[in-house]
Amino acid sequence: MKKVLLMAAAAATLFSSCMNNSDNGYDELEPVIPGLQIYDYASVQNRIAMQPIDMALRLAILEAEADKQEAATGTRPALEQVRVGATQVYERFFGQNNGTKIESVPEGYRITFAPTTIKDYYMCKGTMTVKTDGKPLNASPVPWTVELDPGFQVLLATSGAQSYQAVDMTAGEFSIGRLNGLYQITMRNVEVAQSGKSIRSAWDGSFTLTPPLGGENLAWSDLSEKTFTFDGSARGASLFSLDNATSLEFAYEAEKGVFGSPYQIQGGKETCRLLNGALLTETFPSPLVTITWTLLGNYRLHQTIVYNGHTVTR
Repeated sequence: MKKVLLMAAAAATLFSSCMNNSDNGYDELEPVIPGLQIYDYASVQNRIAMQPIDMALRLAILEAEADKQEAATGTRPALEQVRVGATQVYERFFGQNNGTKIESVPEGYRITFAPTTIKDYYMCKGTMTVKTDGKPLNASPVPWTVELDPGFQVLLATSGAQSYQAVDMTAGEFSIGRLNGLYQITMRNVEVAQSGKSIRSAWDGSFTLTPPLGGENLAWSDLSEKTFTFDGSARGASLFSLDNATSLEFAYEAEKGVFGSPYQIQGGKETCRLLNGALLTETFPSPLVTITWTLLGNYRLHQTIVYNGHTVTR
């Protein structure tokens, strides 16, 4: 059980860090804590599964900015040298000191991640190939796909991002493509497991990413300080277990989710459901939790949690 909670720590940290402080915070939250556990498990599983797509999208934004600058100046910067104002875009997306290598290959790009140079709640380790059909994502008639090399891992931050726990990603089909100005994301049979553990996920999902007005082509200079909208759903067996024998199964849905960064939601609704009906006991008296997020001003993020007949707004 400790390892399960450790794996969910990153989501819990994100969630609690944006809550308002109060002396009776735990008492207020106690009726919905099982729902927050369901949310943590389902949302962490989905975010881990989406890491290859997230990295491909970062690459697409970097490439789109290089294309935009070439159109304006006649000179195309190397991807590692793309700058917008004071921002070094490559370092922002992939870490400092050129630790992560992006190489052109016949299929598209090959990315080898150096996780010690990426400071984020989720990081990748290993190598993956982004198959582009020789075209930028914003202009490709076919979706980009991602292929993982053996040994690929996602590292999940624990202890306030001071350490990481490795998750093996051993299988999965990933694609992202543009359709009518929107970006369609698909993932199938994403298999992840805690290193050395037998419980493995089988996760499928389909999402639509809506860029901000004017940012449809994904150039970073058209996206900075703006938000994406994220809609869709995923479901399946997760890498989490309460007994080290049976996988917890979940469904996850995002509705009009507004994201200012890959991991910080600023608006919209997330719905998570536990699909293991036999676990509906005192531990999980209800399978369903919803969280609605509202950003007030620039910094005050509020959540309305609905679980098992209880509603808590913070």
